[in-house]
Amino acid sequence: MARHGLDAYIVPYSDEHQNEWVSEHNQRLRWLTGFSGAGGSVAVVTRSTPSNVREEAVLWTDARFTDLADEQLDCSWQLRQLRSPMQVADWLLDRLSVGDKVGADSRVVLHQLWDKWQHRLASERSIELVEQDDVVDDAWRGRPPRPRLNAFVHKMGQRGLSWGNRVLEVRKALQQRRVDSLILTALDEVAWLLNIRGRDLPHAPLLTAYVWLGMHDIVLYVDRDKVPPIVESHLKSTYCTPNRLCTIIRPYEAFWTDLERPSNRTTVWISNHPRLGASKAVQVTAHRWHDLHYEWSPVIPLKSVKNAVEVEAMRSAHALDGAAMCELLSFLEDQIVTDAMWTETRVAARVDYFRRPELSFQSTAFPTHVGFGPHGALPHYVPRNSSDRFIGRDSTVVIDSGGQYDNGTTDVTRTLHYGSPSRAHVEAYTRVLQGLIDMSRTAVPAAMGAHGLDSLARHAVWEGGENYAHPSGHGIGAFLNVHEEPSIFYGENAQRLQVGNFFTVEPGYYKKGDFGVRLENVLEVVLKPPSEDDPDGPTFYEFRTATLVPFDVKLIDVEMLSPQQRHWLNEYNARVRQEVGEVLMSKPQMTAFYWMMNHTRYVPEHCCPRVSSAAALRPAGPAAAAMVALLVLGALAR
Repeated sequence: MARHGLDAYIVPYSDEHQNEWVSEHNQRLRWLTGFSGAGGSVAVVTRSTPSNVREEAVLWTDARFTDLADEQLDCSWQLRQLRSPMQVADWLLDRLSVGDKVGADSRVVLHQLWDKWQHRLASERSIELVEQDDVVDDAWRGRPPRPRLNAFVHKMGQRGLSWGNRVLEVRKALQQRRVDSLILTALDEVAWLLNIRGRDLPHAPLLTAYVWLGMHDIVLYVDRDKVPPIVESHLKSTYCTPNRLCTIIRPYEAFWTDLERPSNRTTVWISNHPRLGASKAVQVTAHRWHDLHYEWSPVIPLKSVKNAVEVEAMRSAHALDGAAMCELLSFLEDQIVTDAMWTETRVAARVDYFRRPELSFQSTAFPTHVGFGPHGALPHYVPRNSSDRFIGRDSTVVIDSGGQYDNGTTDVTRTLHYGSPSRAHVEAYTRVLQGLIDMSRTAVPAAMGAHGLDSLARHAVWEGGENYAHPSGHGIGAFLNVHEEPSIFYGENAQRLQVGNFFTVEPGYYKKGDFGVRLENVLEVVLKPPSEDDPDGPTFYEFRTATLVPFDVKLIDVEMLSPQQRHWLNEYNARVRQEVGEVLMSKPQMTAFYWMMNHTRYVPEHCCPRVSSAAALRPAGPAAAAMVALLVLGALAR
C-alpha cells in the first residue's frame, strides 16, 4: 500500500467471475484475514499516513458468518455485520481525509458497485478510488496455482439443445438489441452456452473462462491445457474456418489483450446483473475501444428455462436424491435414538456419504448445513469443530443439503425431531409446512413476477406472529449453480416465471437461542390446463414438486391443516412412495423403503375431533399395500 501511495485498500471475497464459492487460488480474503466464510464479505485495511489515518483492519460479513468470523479473526481485526455494500464507503468517509487514495482490485468488483463507491467517496470528500489489482497478489507468498483439472462435455445438456443452437438463440437477442457482440464473464453462463463443465470450483461444475460471442465468431478464453481433444472436437475448434460454426480457443490471459486491441468501434453487451455482472476492469477495458450496452446477460433467462430433456433429467436427479435422503434419514433415526455420540459435523459428513454411491453424483451443491437446537435458529449455519453440538432428543435439527448430479442439481431442507416434540416445536413446524404447501399448490398468472410469490410462502408464518429474514426461494440450475434466477425476494423485483423454471420454496421459523424450523422443496413451473368453462381465458402457471423427501410426521399437527392442505400432503406422499419407492426397491434398500412408507402414511382429509398428530396419520390402506406389492414384483422382474 505504501509503495502504491494508498491510504486504504478494499478486499472483497469475490473473484474475477463473481462466483459464490471461489477456488483456493482466489481465496484472497481468507489469506488476508484467516476468515473462511463467503457471501458478500469484504475487508478494508488502512495505514498510518501524514493525514493521521489510524491503522485499522475491518471485516464486514453477513449474519450467516458473524459467529464464524468472531472465532477466526485475531484481535487486530474489527468485525461488523454487512447490511449494505455502501457501509464500506461510509466507514472510509469517517476516517479518510480530502485527497486520500483508496485502492481495490477492479477485476473482482462489480462495475455498478465500483461506480457507487467511487461517486460517494469523490463527491463527499474528494477521495480517489484507484484500480490497483496487485496489492494482495504481490504480497501473497505460496499462493495456490489455478486449478488444472480438465473440462468435459455435458452430454445431457447437449441432448437437450446443442451448443450451436444455443448460440443462435443468444444471437437473436443481440440482433433484437442491435448489438454486435456479447462478453460472458459468469462461469455458469459460459458452461450453459457451450454445454461444457469443469472442476475449477467447489460445489459447482464450472470451468474458469471468458466467452466473447459475436455475430460471426465465438472465442473461448481458457487455460489451454484444460481442454482435452474430446472438448476440442465438441466445440469444433480444430480446423475452424470463418464459414463454419465453431469455437476459437484462446489463452485465458489473452482475453485482456484482445479487449485492449484497437478495432472498429462496435457495440458490446456486458451484464449489469447485481450479483453476476461484469467487473469494473471488464467495463473500463472494453469501453476504451467499444460502445457498451448494459443489460442482464441474455443467457440468464434462456438458462433458467429448462427444455424437455433437461426437465426429465432434473426430475430423475431429484428421485435419486430423494432415495439417498430416505437412506440417510432412516439411518439417522435408528442411530441417534441408540447412540448419543452423533454431532452436527458427523451428521453432515453422513449426508454426503449417502449420495456418493450414485454414479451420476458429482459433488455437493453447497456446504451441508446441520443445526441442532439453537444452531437450527441460525439460517444457513454450517457446522464446524469449534462449535459442534451433539444431536439430542429434546429439540429440532435442521438439515439443508444438495447434490450436483450430471442430470441435475438438488437442494432440500428437512427439520427433524428425535424425541417428543413440544407444542411450540409442532406449531412452528406445521406453520412452516403450511407455507410450503400453500406455495406449492397455488396457481399464478403467467405475467406474474417471481417476487410476488414470497408472501404465499410467508403467510402461515405471519399468521403465527413471526417472520424470517431470508428470501423464500431461489432459482436452481441444471448441473450448474445451485443459486440462479429467478429469485423470490421479499419486496424486490425479479424475473418473471416461465414454464421450465425450477426454483426452491423454503419458509422458516427461528426462535433465537432455542430452535429453528425450515422446510425446502424444489418446484417446477408448469402450464395449468385451461378451464373447460373458459378455454380461451388467461394463462396460468402451477407448480409440480421436484423434491421427493418425506416430512417428519411427529411434528405435524394435522388439525391445523386445511382439507386442501391435507389433500396436497396425501398426493405428495403418494408420489414419494411411487417414484422414490421404485429407486429404493431397485437398489434394493429395504430398510429405507419401509422407513419411507411409514413416513408417508395417509392423512384423513376430513376429520373433526382433535387427535394427536401420530394418531391422525394412519396407514394408507389397501391401495398402498397393492402399490408395495407392485413395486416388489417390478423389482424382482428387473
